[in-house]
Amino acid sequence: MPSLSRRQWLSGAASTLAMVSLLPPSSLAQSDGPDQVILRAAPAKLPLRAGGGLSDVPAFSGLTPGPTVKMRQGESINISIINDLSETLTPYWHGVRTARPAWADAEIRPTRRGEFPIRPPDAGTFWYRTLPRTGGLYGLLIVEEKTPPDIDRDAVLVLDDWGLGDGRTVTANGRPSADIPIRAGERIRLRLLNAAPDRMMQLCLDTHPVWVMAIDGQPAAPFVARDGRLTLAPGNRIDVFLDATSEPGATAPILLDQDGSALVVARLVYESGRRDGSLRGAPPPLPGNPLPERIDMRAASRPTIELSEPPSDLAFKVARGRPVVLTLTNRGAVPTAVHMQGHHVRLLDKLDDGWKPFWLDTLVVTAGQTERVAFLPDRPGRWAIETTPLLPGATATMRRFEVT
Repeated sequence: MPSLSRRQWLSGAASTLAMVSLLPPSSLAQSDGPDQVILRAAPAKLPLRAGGGLSDVPAFSGLTPGPTVKMRQGESINISIINDLSETLTPYWHGVRTARPAWADAEIRPTRRGEFPIRPPDAGTFWYRTLPRTGGLYGLLIVEEKTPPDIDRDAVLVLDDWGLGDGRTVTANGRPSADIPIRAGERIRLRLLNAAPDRMMQLCLDTHPVWVMAIDGQPAAPFVARDGRLTLAPGNRIDVFLDATSEPGATAPILLDQDGSALVVARLVYESGRRDGSLRGAPPPLPGNPLPERIDMRAASRPTIELSEPPSDLAFKVARGRPVVLTLTNRGAVPTAVHMQGHHVRLLDKLDDGWKPFWLDTLVVTAGQTERVAFLPDRPGRWAIETTPLLPGATATMRRFEVT
């Protein structure tokens, strides 16, 4: 699933509008123009298993992940989805701070077409999927920064975990494994997504220096991943910068912790030749997105959600602009993933209201534990909190909160 340079983007005749990735013909989203993308949801036969053979899964435009959609920060795009499946679909733009809740006028009945104009306020790595997650119906939505970072390549690695009847199968970019081309001396941006709805993904890239640059689409203060290890909850994205320190012709594995063993899910494959110039130093932070630098929690609303209890019709209500400190308690025996629709949150410290130096839209609350998050609700409507136990085949539960 190749990533593309800015030079390859489609452009408008008079102005540059939202862009669609120029993928190989088999991966190209249909387009009615540079600011219009068409995705078709339909049954597909895809090579997901390591042993060969095809699996029947629903997918967008015959691919999983579906065609990557690229656009620039602050610009608009219209995504048309044609439903050639037998069930109604509800598309969702995971991590995008939309102006209104995802399910508002969003259902697409069989044989129908839905139109979805979006204008993300943030640059970053996001994704589109269905509510609930269904088969291979998902793909990356990449919003490029107005000022491009100093990198040589932009690559993606999308991980998923499938129950295919005779066991579980992990895929990387829709295949049993993926090769990521790289050249000695380069710095690449690697966008990681855990698309599995019900399992953590623990990766190791210990052969190269790895700088964590963004989490869930939001820039973080850059830091080096200890021992090259990265953990992604279901739905999490992590953007890393990786410096190509090996020699031409080399390969380097990207490992996944699979029940205590190391599974090679991808490889960095070095091309011939070398980038001119020396290796770069520590990268500067990515440009910030329009999120508050501080949240004044002195007058915050402080609701609590018990994750092991059945959801109520409305978890809580809050006035627009009033900070929220949300307590998430898991008294059950299974870790639970929690996704905040349309909002990013700060994970608070255990003992006080200090927060971690990054934003999240998804976190995991382990069994028997409590986590607290803070956020600023700035858009009216009823928004969802999606919770999923980390068990194979678990069903997501929707809780809603209202911003008045």
